[in-house]
Amino acid sequence: LENAPELFSKRSYIFIEEGKKKASGSSWDKIFETSEVSLVQSGEGCISVEVAFRKIMPECTKLFAAVRSADLELEGRYQPEIHDDYFEQFSWENLTKEELNSCPFFVLIAEADTVLEKEGHMLKDILNDNLPINFLGMKSRIQTRQEDGKVDLHSHHELTGMLLSHKNLFVSQTASITPSYLMEALEQGMGSFSPAFFHVLDISEKSHEQPLLLSSAMVEARDFPGFNYTGLLGTPWGSRFDISNNPQSSLSWPEHTMKISFPDGEEVDMNFNFTFADQAALFEDYHKYFQIVQPAYWTENLVPVDVYMEQHPEENIGKVPFIWMVDNENTLHKVAVSWQIVMASEERRDQWRFLQENSGIHNFHVKKAVEELRENLQVQFQRDIE
Repeated sequence: LENAPELFSKRSYIFIEEGKKKASGSSWDKIFETSEVSLVQSGEGCISVEVAFRKIMPECTKLFAAVRSADLELEGRYQPEIHDDYFEQFSWENLTKEELNSCPFFVLIAEADTVLEKEGHMLKDILNDNLPINFLGMKSRIQTRQEDGKVDLHSHHELTGMLLSHKNLFVSQTASITPSYLMEALEQGMGSFSPAFFHVLDISEKSHEQPLLLSSAMVEARDFPGFNYTGLLGTPWGSRFDISNNPQSSLSWPEHTMKISFPDGEEVDMNFNFTFADQAALFEDYHKYFQIVQPAYWTENLVPVDVYMEQHPEENIGKVPFIWMVDNENTLHKVAVSWQIVMASEERRDQWRFLQENSGIHNFHVKKAVEELRENLQVQFQRDIE
């Protein structure tokens, strides 16, 4: 017990990928004055934080074992034939949630893609061992042009999708544009008796000239939807997902109403859905996938891209999907989108519907159960009439 003050002098042990520290320009030591902050090379974060955990946590565990043993002795309830063996095998898994949260936290701050590409096996081992280590994976780069110069629609490594296959895990995906939600997730995840991974979108100016606009667009376009997954053992599956931190989370795409003015002075309200295709227009490298359609060719064969995706393929024969855009003079245009854009949009919509269904929105099994109940009621109603 005499070692407790020294052992708990550090509130946390934080390991920061060297590139993230340089990019932020922050003085981490001042921000985390009660913590021990260490820099790690790219690709060495997981091993560094795990080594620290396995070195320090046994000492913390001994302390709580000593406290429990002392309490039992003071109460006259210590039974050597039972408790000697129990405390000899005592490990951090035997701690209560309150005891664990009294111990120092172990945190790795790194680029999310780096962790996945260079340390995926180490991350998997930590999660499989259920070590309560916290990972703050930052997504600050959006790559639209590959190393060979080829331009292709970016697709995320479905990092969070991979993580959801693990049990007893807290996962949060959010953007830094909603700091209050991010802080709530950090508090909830770091306080859970499990590993925690926070996937945070924080676009840098190197990726786009308007990083806040792009971040908002990625959230709205379901390209980087926010959600919390509390995968703690013993909890009902349906209660583990929370997607409330998304605009109009019950819909496939957010809907917006805008007032449109015509040359003759008439004004009307028009509804627009914001899709992945609208977000893709923010990247200059993707402009080859779009084509302005002159008003003379505006026919019924031009279909909004969100409608196009919902229709049966046979209905889309001869149809061209488009989105609305405005130019520098605020003139409204119909802009046709290529098949690559449609496919990317459908992929993003499918991932979003996966999150919706797991959150209880438009759930297939619920709909099926309701239909069966309606049919049974109809049969019973008909019998009652007869």
